[in-house]
Amino acid sequence: MIEPIRRAVNRIAEEREALLGHGLLRPVAGRLSHPSLWHVSRRSAMRAVPLGLIIAFTVPLGQVIVAAFAALYVRAHIPIAAAITFVTNPLTLPFIYYAAYRAGAAILPGSPAFSPAALTDPLALPALALPILLGFAMIGLAAASIGYLGASLWWRTRLAQRWRRRKSARPA
Repeated sequence: MIEPIRRAVNRIAEEREALLGHGLLRPVAGRLSHPSLWHVSRRSAMRAVPLGLIIAFTVPLGQVIVAAFAALYVRAHIPIAAAITFVTNPLTLPFIYYAAYRAGAAILPGSPAFSPAALTDPLALPALALPILLGFAMIGLAAASIGYLGASLWWRTRLAQRWRRRKSARPA
């Protein structure tokens, strides 16, 4: 399951030269050529996972573009940060909005009741916005923390497996 994802990420990374030559990206091409933005390393991946998750839950539109430009400035792996934003998609969005409302309403006292009819009422939307925005921030930070810990655990597990394989492959 991991291998096709790794091949796709590597294919995107190999096409960086063509990407750097694109006319719209010329102003930031020097910054885009930094190796940690394209080469999968522990540090760049550990930056990309939480970055992509925070952006997925806090930025409503243009998540991939925002994640790519944010990855530029924190030197995170651009393809990983952009791909992680697809955690939120049109199929999961209603559930995420409801979870964000519930999380925000738990913190804010006196939040109005959430109902599908309230989403179509222009007078009720501003009252729902604050709990939803607070909930998105809470979910984004929680997802980023869990994502960082999960990616770190996965990275360490893979490293331990490689060490065991190397050790068993050595002549006695």
